[in-house]
Amino acid sequence: MNRRGFLSATLPAAWACTSLPGLARAADLASTLRLEVGAPPGGGTDFVARALAMGMTAELKRNIVVENKPGAGGNIAANAVAQARGDASTLLVAYTSFAINPSIQDDLPYDPLHSFTPISLAATSPLILVCHPDLPVKNTAELLDYARKHPKTLSIAGAGLGSASQMAGEMFKVQAKLDIVSVPYKGAAPAVQDILGRQVHLLMSDMATVQPLLRSGKLKPLGVSTPEPLAAYPGVQPISQVLPGFNYRTWYGLFAPGGISEDLANALEKAASASVKDPKIEQRLKTEGLDPVGSNREEFTAFINAEMKRWQAVAAATGVRMS
Repeated sequence: MNRRGFLSATLPAAWACTSLPGLARAADLASTLRLEVGAPPGGGTDFVARALAMGMTAELKRNIVVENKPGAGGNIAANAVAQARGDASTLLVAYTSFAINPSIQDDLPYDPLHSFTPISLAATSPLILVCHPDLPVKNTAELLDYARKHPKTLSIAGAGLGSASQMAGEMFKVQAKLDIVSVPYKGAAPAVQDILGRQVHLLMSDMATVQPLLRSGKLKPLGVSTPEPLAAYPGVQPISQVLPGFNYRTWYGLFAPGGISEDLANALEKAASASVKDPKIEQRLKTEGLDPVGSNREEFTAFINAEMKRWQAVAAATGVRMS
């Protein structure tokens, strides 16, 4: 499906939950489930996937294995799940790129309308603009002033092509009219390593990836992507205070392949939602700066519809394309 055709479509309410013959039950799940993750270990997506694996193992009484398949903006992992149509043992933990890719890539290797069954929105997270402590700025306003006085000297990492990190970072440049270099990475973890090594200056990151480094002082926070300040960092100003209207979040959700039965989809939804709402896992997510959700399938489908429209506008404003 080309990009124009996809973006003119509306996701069906049930999103292709075609029933298999007969009634399926949670007991029909394989003894081992695989969570495919389109990001390398160490980032927010990987963290959420492992939290889900822990909770769903207990809920479903099944072994759950997390498999990292980074690259192509999450498309490698997504395509692996798309090819497993009807197989509820192969699941996808996707992130914001799932809703961004149709706006920046003409020919996806799968059909996003029918290749997946949305299960549950697991968590969301503000993005936070960070830098190495050596950069001589303390907040977003000072960064803008410094960047304008030193054009072409700063660089900003993008944690994966088509990621919320990259897209929000590009919108930051566009809104602020900054002349800084964009450096794409295959995930958040390698981007962070290069900031620590002073090879790149800035990163718009999800909270889970950088929280330990912020606590230890190895990274410096400059601004948050949501209008509300973060409780854990009350002194870090929202970027919208200097760039009005700037408001972005990243998210993490669970998908099954298309073609699974309603019974199995419902069983997975129940397990995923219960996992996120388990007090221990909920606290674990919150500790890493994530906001647990645990939505139902209908809510998640509506959320994806809204996100695709939102990021389509961002892609048009920034001109970002996935080659």
